[in-house]
Amino acid sequence: MEILVVDDHREMRIVLGNILKQLGHTAVFAEDGRSALSKLESSSINLVISDWMMPTVSGVELCKSIRSKGFGRYIYFILLTALSTKEQVVEGMEAGADDYITKPFMMHELKLRINAGLRVLELEKELEKKNTNLQEANSKLNESLSLIRQELEFAGSLQKDLIPETGTKLGDYKFDWLLLPCLYTAGDIFSYYYLDESHILFYELDVAGHGAASAMLSYSLSKFISGLFETCNLSNQFNGHETNAFHEHLRHPKNILSLLNTQFLKQKDAMHYFTICIGIIDLDEQRIRICRAGHPLPIVLRKNGETELLNQRGFPVGMLVEAEYNEVDLVLDPGDRLIIYSDGLLEGLPKEHHEEKEIFLNSYVHDNKSASSEVLLANLKAEVFKNYDENNLKDDISVLIIERT
Repeated sequence: MEILVVDDHREMRIVLGNILKQLGHTAVFAEDGRSALSKLESSSINLVISDWMMPTVSGVELCKSIRSKGFGRYIYFILLTALSTKEQVVEGMEAGADDYITKPFMMHELKLRINAGLRVLELEKELEKKNTNLQEANSKLNESLSLIRQELEFAGSLQKDLIPETGTKLGDYKFDWLLLPCLYTAGDIFSYYYLDESHILFYELDVAGHGAASAMLSYSLSKFISGLFETCNLSNQFNGHETNAFHEHLRHPKNILSLLNTQFLKQKDAMHYFTICIGIIDLDEQRIRICRAGHPLPIVLRKNGETELLNQRGFPVGMLVEAEYNEVDLVLDPGDRLIIYSDGLLEGLPKEHHEEKEIFLNSYVHDNKSASSEVLLANLKAEVFKNYDENNLKDDISVLIIERT
């Protein structure tokens, strides 16, 4: 390899040149520090043997200049010196020298020093190659992550577009909601729409897990539920009947959950389960049939500020073949509200135990009885963010408020 020899004495340059030739290397010469820097800038030399004592620019100063300039490669620097005190050796090393040889020296000693330098340079070369490969891999990874992030952000926006607008009024009932995904997309989903002129369906469900997989499953569930009634309506149109037995069957939320449970048990995947609170509003009778499957207890907030919990039993959908679902009838008077929420809301509230969180939420709703649904949702959001950073939620949070106007 090429080795730069820096010495102001011509005789020493010749001696070192001959030794290097015998060792299988090629010597490139510089008579002072300035000339050495110029040669390093115009070549790829990465090993230097320099005399310490030189006019204008000493070997130590040359070493400092090399370290400060940065040539885009590591340059191994050996000082050649007649100085041998500890202080002088420390001075050379502090300047950035890798090794030193004390004059006079033997040929085998120089060989050992050069070989040590070559090993270091080879390691530097391997490290540089690995760093380059790592940078390329990181660049590709960042590109992939950026693409995934864009796709997830787009999926999140599509998911929100599928949810009805907050503040929607159907018949005598107003629907307001809050959705806070812990990732770009949420496993929570809810909806509300007319089944026919006298019935409104609403539900909120929470798929086990987080992220894109849970969001896709929650979307499939939403389409499955709406598809049940679309099939019934299409059948009625062809048969010329306004209603049929299956349509009447589906006007009971517990029957919808039984169908969902049967469907998802076919998946044979223990992770394919979800909790749900689902109800159907009969506009003619002003009665709500509501059914809960593993979902947190809904809260009824009466106009006078009193609260009550709907505590009917029901296993999450997709867990047990023999699961039974019980529905209850609920009547909301004008000004009354039904509050449905996912367990992510409880997770985001203070208190340690689940029961304590439920008590806290019930009290919180009571304390905010005079607030509008929009303000109540905003207050709940602020309460959650007292405990968690907005970008570091542990679970998806969704709240649906149904108010009879």
